[in-house]
Amino acid sequence: MTEKKKKINRKKGRVTRVFASIVASIVVLAIVGTSVAGYYLYSVIQTAPTLNIEDFESPESSQIFDSEGVLIADIGEELRENITYADLPQVVIDAFISIEDSRFFMHNGFDLPRFTKAAIENLITSIKTRDISFDQGGSTFTMQLIKNTYFSAEKQIPRKIKEIYLAMQLDKQISKKRILELYLNMINFGAGTTRGINNAAQYYFGKEISEITLSEAAFLAGVINAPGAISPFINGDIEVATVRRNEVLNLMVYHGYISEEEAAAAKSINLEDTFAGGSSKKIGSPYQAYIDEVITEVQETTGLDPYTTPMMIYTSMDRKLQDTVEAIQNGETKLKWPNDIIQTAMVTLNNKTGEIVAMGGGRFYEGERLFNRATTMKKQPGSSLKPILSYALAFEYLGYSTQHVILDEPYVYRGTDIVVSNFDERYNGQVTLSAAIARSLNIPALKTLQEVIDKIGSKKVIAYLNSIGFDQVNSGNFDLGYAIGGSSFEITPVQEAGAHAAIVNGGNYIKPHTIQRIEFKDGSEPIVPTYASTKVISEDAAYLSTKMMEYDVTGPYQNYMQILKRNYEVYAKTGTSDWGDKGLEYGIPQGSVKDRWMVASTSQFTTAVWVGYDKASKDQISYITNDVSRMNLPGNVNSLILNELYRERAKPASVKQPSGVVSITHVLGVFPYVSPLADMNPSLVTTALIKKSFAQLGTLVPPALENPTSFDTTMIDSGSQKQFDFAFSAYPNPEALTIAPPTLDMELIVKDKTYTAVGTRLYDPSWIFGAVRYKVRLSIGSTVIAEFAESTNAFSKVVDVPSKSTVRVCGYFGYDSSGITSSEICKDIVVEDTQVNVPNNLTGHSYSVTRDFLASYGINDQVVTYTLPNTATSNQLGTVSLISPAIEGKKYTLTEFEALNIAVTVIDKSVDLNTEFIGKTQAQAEANKICGLITCTFETTVGTLITEVRVDGELVTDEDTYMLSALKPDGITLIIP
Repeated sequence: MTEKKKKINRKKGRVTRVFASIVASIVVLAIVGTSVAGYYLYSVIQTAPTLNIEDFESPESSQIFDSEGVLIADIGEELRENITYADLPQVVIDAFISIEDSRFFMHNGFDLPRFTKAAIENLITSIKTRDISFDQGGSTFTMQLIKNTYFSAEKQIPRKIKEIYLAMQLDKQISKKRILELYLNMINFGAGTTRGINNAAQYYFGKEISEITLSEAAFLAGVINAPGAISPFINGDIEVATVRRNEVLNLMVYHGYISEEEAAAAKSINLEDTFAGGSSKKIGSPYQAYIDEVITEVQETTGLDPYTTPMMIYTSMDRKLQDTVEAIQNGETKLKWPNDIIQTAMVTLNNKTGEIVAMGGGRFYEGERLFNRATTMKKQPGSSLKPILSYALAFEYLGYSTQHVILDEPYVYRGTDIVVSNFDERYNGQVTLSAAIARSLNIPALKTLQEVIDKIGSKKVIAYLNSIGFDQVNSGNFDLGYAIGGSSFEITPVQEAGAHAAIVNGGNYIKPHTIQRIEFKDGSEPIVPTYASTKVISEDAAYLSTKMMEYDVTGPYQNYMQILKRNYEVYAKTGTSDWGDKGLEYGIPQGSVKDRWMVASTSQFTTAVWVGYDKASKDQISYITNDVSRMNLPGNVNSLILNELYRERAKPASVKQPSGVVSITHVLGVFPYVSPLADMNPSLVTTALIKKSFAQLGTLVPPALENPTSFDTTMIDSGSQKQFDFAFSAYPNPEALTIAPPTLDMELIVKDKTYTAVGTRLYDPSWIFGAVRYKVRLSIGSTVIAEFAESTNAFSKVVDVPSKSTVRVCGYFGYDSSGITSSEICKDIVVEDTQVNVPNNLTGHSYSVTRDFLASYGINDQVVTYTLPNTATSNQLGTVSLISPAIEGKKYTLTEFEALNIAVTVIDKSVDLNTEFIGKTQAQAEANKICGLITCTFETTVGTLITEVRVDGELVTDEDTYMLSALKPDGITLIIP
């Protein structure tokens, strides 16, 4: 052998040894893995229950007790009506086989291909969701029978192993027909309080199982997958049930049990027409709605069915209060229902524990597990959640006080042209937050929530809603309409009560529940459910919202909540939703009310009440008329419940104000809040509550002024007095130029439509600081010579200004009653030496003409001489006879003119009338020159001498002297007694 061949053989040998090692390792690992898996399976199977055929046939009943340990219901075997395999029509068998276990008659209790397919699908789902998925169970009828009898619904691998093991054992011990028979007698069809297929046939279709048709069989086979979600008697949705029925029919075609034509004929049947109305031979408890919720809660808590697993369930029911609820629904109190189709739902919670102490699922519940409106029905809450959503978050994050002012005006959703209004189609102007809540105004709630979203983001708002029990809210359905309980926001009465209870309970949410303790009759460990108290909002914000709801009851408003006034505090809120235009096809007027809510709380309990209609009907009134509204059904229900709650209990204490809430006094309508000014009008000042962390007050200042963009001034020279003409750019906000009225004009333009309204004005800066004015200041050097303020942007003023001076003229905007001003625009005007033109006709005219002319140039100190020539006439009295120097008709500069020593001679004389006339005769008086210049009137009786002189009827005294020119108009009167 050559060296080359030796190397090749050595190489092949190494490869063979490596391969052998790998194969050996795999074999070893397989053996080890199989051994480990086998040991694990063996250890799990060893803990499986002992199979006993009797366990599938006659379990003990379960018992339900109220809060005092009194038995209120006994459920179980008596609610089942067993049938045999021979009673089943073939269409029923085929329908169940097709949808639930298509290889039932071929496998040994465990369908490996189906189970493997389900495991692969679960694995894929787990990878996609990054969470372990058991959505696809792959269980056979036999496995489901085992699970319902021995195990909870929790999907765990050990339980599934035990389930498979016991199913294979059961399949060896009894026939397939018997297994199917036991399974169909045990299963939950959502048929009230009953179990089993025959009861389901009677419940849904009013017939025995042997009489069931193909369409009906398909429905029964389909509903067991999720009765709560599929049964229209529970969820009120016929479409879901129809879709599920059709799925079953399609699978029956696929597996060859029926033809396409038979399936089409069955699908053409209106499922709703085949229902018998949910009646049953069995009669449940008089407290059936409450019990129904207990059963649901037991199933969710334990995964077990109390109809098949015997247990003792202790609840929180207050039986006396529950009796009151039942009496209210049955019309056995002073409250009478207006018709037979109006419905109601109500639930009362313990705020501190979350316990449901009473529940009403609706009128005519009739002892069956029907559509529980308290827990299952979802309706728009309207305004009932405004204090819980918009305003609680505003107190928490925006720092609002309880007297915050919001403008209630025509409004559109941001980014849309959808105009929103209040329930009465009116807009109120400026309103306080307390009034907005008490009057259920929509615009303030929308604006407030928008402010909250802008501040903290919608994700945080959604998280808050989830935290108070509204787990259906997500980023895909949340929008601003939730502020007014509209849009896609629909809730149950239990959710409503839970959210309100959280606020009254200091911002701590506890999931509403009925169960205190569950004991198992087989001796298993009892279950005592725990319900966490979750802080969802600060105690401070919760308290502020609670006080707002107390004001709803005690405030001066007609809002239906005054019926709740007691000698203790009650906190309440109403809500309303309407049909919109969806009821028009049923003859319901647009906007008619379909739902009314009222939630009423004390510090201990919260009750949510809904009254309304399940659906619209053409055959009868299915909206709340004005007459029915005036009956205040939700208010009366709440009042009756309050009466029963505190019939024997001590009156509740008020919700305690936390240390984080303080009182502040601030100016109404100004935000951020400011302290009032001294001696301020009390109507503009309010005292309110606020979170302490937001209690800082600022100083009240007027709004910032705009600045003028232009200011012009011109001067007209008219002697020492100058006329200044001023012209400003117009103030940008003309409304600021007047004192605001107590009313407020509002306007919104959307597309081509204008919405106008007139509301109330609670505050305006002009009431404090006055209106904005156009202001001018004239100064020479540091001396201000004149200031003006006008409401128009163009005006003229005359100012005394000395010649040869520079006047600084500044224009600006300012308030009437505040020193706050805008920026100024200033101009300098130089006053030149004025030209004086002296008229040439001053002499011969009244001295007043000369005097005024001289005064117009600032000359007021001229020398005046009075003389009365013998030749003077009456017409010459008071006229100028001489001016010295001779200035008439001449021109001077003002400086030259001011330097002249002007003297004026006036034809006139100062006279002492008593000296001139007293003791004189009439003849002597008439001869006096004075009587030749002025009018002398004589009053003579029998005497001859003048004893009195009167001027304008007044007696002349010895101290009086007169200028003749002054006496000329009226003369004098001489008295001769």
